[in-house]
Amino acid sequence: MNEIKYIIFDMDDTLLPKDRIIKKYTLDVLHELQKLGHKIVINTARSKSFNQEYFDEIKPDYAILNGGSLIIDKNEKILFKEVIAKEVVNDISKDLLEIANTFSIYTEDELFSSDPNYHSQGAKYFDFFKNKLNKEALKIVASFNDEKVASKIAKKYGLEYVVYLNGRFGRINLKNTSKESGNRKLMEILGDELKNTIVFGDDVGDLNMINEAGIGVLMKNARDEIKVKAKNVSKYTNDEEGVARFLSNYFNLKI
Repeated sequence: MNEIKYIIFDMDDTLLPKDRIIKKYTLDVLHELQKLGHKIVINTARSKSFNQEYFDEIKPDYAILNGGSLIIDKNEKILFKEVIAKEVVNDISKDLLEIANTFSIYTEDELFSSDPNYHSQGAKYFDFFKNKLNKEALKIVASFNDEKVASKIAKKYGLEYVVYLNGRFGRINLKNTSKESGNRKLMEILGDELKNTIVFGDDVGDLNMINEAGIGVLMKNARDEIKVKAKNVSKYTNDEEGVARFLSNYFNLKI
């Protein structure tokens, strides 16, 4: 039997319910597991700034951010960072202005959008027509009408394009940078193995890290076409605190 040391989970629609408020039971389960010596790991495509309130509540031991581009520990020490050079960001922005509907540049601390009406995640409007951003990026998220065009532009700069959110958006990042690569890198840094992890997720972007884990769990609220590709499907949804319920049962917690 594998020795489960690490509890790794996606945030949106996995740990977080629809109202985005983490319930007391979930926090109690996570903190009890930490007391027992297990390490809690957030693995999200979002930035730390977007998830700051949840960091304060959960107090994770590690966080894999921006889809595997950044890994930090509980003291916010950077353990790993893979960035797109600012020169590439400047050049690809010019191309994206012509072929993308909208796009956003994610740096370590900020989010810049080409859409003046987009304010989610604390996004700041940036006029890419008139100015160069001159910043390194952890990833670029864009909306395209043609996936082939998107892949071609990413390849032009030695990057890769990954579709997500039901195909409405895609992520442009360095090759082989993903949620699952983030898990692998963290285990490499810690000198451990993926067989000692439980991993939770809900979407197509989580499937690889779920299937690579010692125990991988897809949430009940995942789409049916994804469920057939996962090892295990939870009996509960994110709104039913499915992550906490699975963990409580697996570790036989008395909470």
